[in-house]
Amino acid sequence: MIRLLVALDPEDPEVLPLLEGLILSGYAISVARDRQRALEKFRASPHHLVITDDGDDRGTPLLAAIQALAPRLPALLLTHEGVVLLLTPREGNLPPACTVASRTTSPADLLVLVETICKRTTRKR
Repeated sequence: MIRLLVALDPEDPEVLPLLEGLILSGYAISVARDRQRALEKFRASPHHLVITDDGDDRGTPLLAAIQALAPRLPALLLTHEGVVLLLTPREGNLPPACTVASRTTSPADLLVLVETICKRTTRKR
């Protein structure tokens, strides 16, 4: 079973459709509201993908901490900056295996993106 670590605010109304879609698609998910809880859950069990956003203490600080533990683990960063972030140099602040998507991407499109990343990841193992 593919395990996802979802480090998003579960009470955010934009997040609920994504969580629902992931569960209905058969993914095992661990939800963490902040970086500390996300790292605890990551250390407790293996995950195939990390999904986070640029809110609070999540985003690049969380991805940097996880990259130190698992450099090849893919991540999906949902950002309000969207394409602008893609056009700027990474300058080492995002892991190479990080995919960036806009927070305005539809839940259906995010599910397709998650499925694509997970297929690519599980095929490499």
